[in-house]
Amino acid sequence: MAIREIKMDPGKPLEVNVVSRSPHVLGYRVWTHTPQSTGPWQQVADGRTDDNVPDNALVPPLATGSSLAYWFGLGGNPGTQYRALLLLSQDGQMLNDGTIIEEGVTDANGFAVVERQVRFQ
Repeated sequence: MAIREIKMDPGKPLEVNVVSRSPHVLGYRVWTHTPQSTGPWQQVADGRTDDNVPDNALVPPLATGSSLAYWFGLGGNPGTQYRALLLLSQDGQMLNDGTIIEEGVTDANGFAVVERQVRFQ
């Protein structure tokens, strides 16, 4: 799958929210990387949706050309439909194309993994 390109304001913090829209436990990790960095990706969020802790993070402003990567690990009943959302916003307003929907079916053991990347224009 191609890297999704999303337009954002490089002068404003990025709000990242993770939501499970199915009866599956969703574990997640989110990282960012700036174009001028030669170092490792920086983890900005890590959690799961079944722990009653808010599943959001505020990321400091990112330069144009920065990337965001996310990993979703879903668990539930085998062969069931899952739906998970990654929501990207600034100043409380969703970015255009900032609602990212991940859907699929868990495997025979009840698990699924999603790994994707976004680049900011």
